[in-house]
Amino acid sequence: LLFQRRVPCSSFGPLRSRGTELKLVRQSPLRIQARRGFTVLTPSARSAAATAEASAARSASRHKGSRFRWWLRRVALPGFGLVAAIAASNGALMAYRDYSVPPPASAVAASAGEGSLMDRPDRAAAVLTKRRLLMRALWLLWSFSMVILMAPLAILSPNYCEARYYRQIYEAIVYSRSAALAKWAQWASIRLDLLPATLCDLLAQLQSQAPIHSAKHTLKELEAAGLEVHGLGGAAWSTETTSKGSKPPAGVLTELDAGPFASGSIAQVHHARWCGKPVILKVRHPRVDEELLLDFELLLQAANLVHTYIPPLRWLNAPATVSQFEAAMSGQTDLSEEGRHLERFSYNFRRKNAWMTFPKVYFATESVLIESFEPGELASEVVKRGQELPRSEAHFIIVRGEDVYLQMLLVDNFMHADLHPGNMLFRLIGPFDMPQLSLIDGGMSARLTDDERRNFIGLLQALGDGDGLRVADRVLAFSKRPAQGGRDTEGFINDVCTMCAQQARGYFTNMDIGVVLRDMMQLMYRHGVAIDGNYATLIANLLCLEGLARQLEPRFNLFDIAYPLLRGHQVLGDEYFRQGYIFAQWIVPLPMWEMFHMLSLYSAMNGEKLKKFQL
Repeated sequence: LLFQRRVPCSSFGPLRSRGTELKLVRQSPLRIQARRGFTVLTPSARSAAATAEASAARSASRHKGSRFRWWLRRVALPGFGLVAAIAASNGALMAYRDYSVPPPASAVAASAGEGSLMDRPDRAAAVLTKRRLLMRALWLLWSFSMVILMAPLAILSPNYCEARYYRQIYEAIVYSRSAALAKWAQWASIRLDLLPATLCDLLAQLQSQAPIHSAKHTLKELEAAGLEVHGLGGAAWSTETTSKGSKPPAGVLTELDAGPFASGSIAQVHHARWCGKPVILKVRHPRVDEELLLDFELLLQAANLVHTYIPPLRWLNAPATVSQFEAAMSGQTDLSEEGRHLERFSYNFRRKNAWMTFPKVYFATESVLIESFEPGELASEVVKRGQELPRSEAHFIIVRGEDVYLQMLLVDNFMHADLHPGNMLFRLIGPFDMPQLSLIDGGMSARLTDDERRNFIGLLQALGDGDGLRVADRVLAFSKRPAQGGRDTEGFINDVCTMCAQQARGYFTNMDIGVVLRDMMQLMYRHGVAIDGNYATLIANLLCLEGLARQLEPRFNLFDIAYPLLRGHQVLGDEYFRQGYIFAQWIVPLPMWEMFHMLSLYSAMNGEKLKKFQL
């Protein structure tokens, strides 16, 4: 035998292998060496050898992995920590600057007008003459004469309402050219829970198809703003020089459409080009500020009559309600104010501009506004597609619309007060058809006081907790006016507690926020509880979003999706929540925000499964 072998054996002593006698040379605990190169192992020696081999294998394996562990411990982890620290400190610095430094000065300020007519008492007094008020009252009475005359027949015959009467109401609003009535119609068009569907469909046309004015008036306003126009309606045209010594033209518009592609209650909208870029030109309707002032003066006088001579309706405080609606509408008559609002919204949502945009303002005066063209389909048209709309797109509109509303309410304290579907655009951008929303028409905006924010946010949080007593307490604080004689406070509290026990049991209980708010408003009417104007605006916007969500996805729960932000605000408090949210916008990467929205979507669709996990 010319090679070494290991032969197992069970005892010491002479061994025979292939007829050859082997004599033991040396014994040891590990092995027995014999002549002719044999190695004889005892059972204990075999176990020790196996242990030694396994240890050697592990040592070799550790040696092979030592290089990777050294690189991970000395290079990768410190490098990743350094990059994360730099990114976090940079984001924190940017967030601190954004929080502590106000936005840059408005580019609209240099070209802005003198403000709304309602804010200038000298001119307002010249408009509100007895003769003009009488003429306006007669005009409105003439416009609604058929509606008034046919009202008894409409009450007696529901078929007549569906066939003719609702269209008569729509035609009377269009014929009157009243901006106040047109704005009411825009809000009422999505209230399918309050008004018949036939009437809502007709009123929805006023969101973008209100009465238009002539091209002559458009050119007159552009000339007064110092703008030159080349190529009106396909033909070369330019404004003549105004009076001697006037300011030089502020810019040149080209390819201006002679007719508008949309018209609202305050202004109509044209396509044009500004410095080679496609833009939207908004021109205010003629005398709209004067007519709005006259309409509100007539409404205020009617409200005073109701408040004085009908005691059971004094709890409504109709004069204050009309005054608050007038204040909200007055900002829309000055288009330069709308330009400043759009700039503020763009600044607040600049971190989310990948999916939420606002038009960029190029030029603005009291009656002319030039802003960037935002392509897309109106949400009012998207809703009409119903179940044909892909579910991913429907969910995107609902989730991001809710996110915008909550950020305006909880963080920015600057609300878009006109969130009906006619002011929301939806589009797909890029090679991968990424969805994006755009909000337009920022004329009606509201900034809340500390008490208003505390009361309304507290109402939403109390509904989330299912606490009927807190809900009633917050609603009673919605009015700064002292309680009138017809206000039944105790009955209102008892009915609200009963309603919450049945319909508002908290988050993830399939609570329908639209039904809850409507029932609550009915209880307010029944017990004589009035609210101030800003609270009515907040509730109306929330109901607009709820109506939009219900039409796009009936299974979607709008209140459950607000749980993370409302609960976070409740736990951290207002100031810490706002600071934390602003810092998180810059520190947390966008993919993490996408995951947050996906989780919100899951909670909105499967709320009952998550109730046991809520904080």
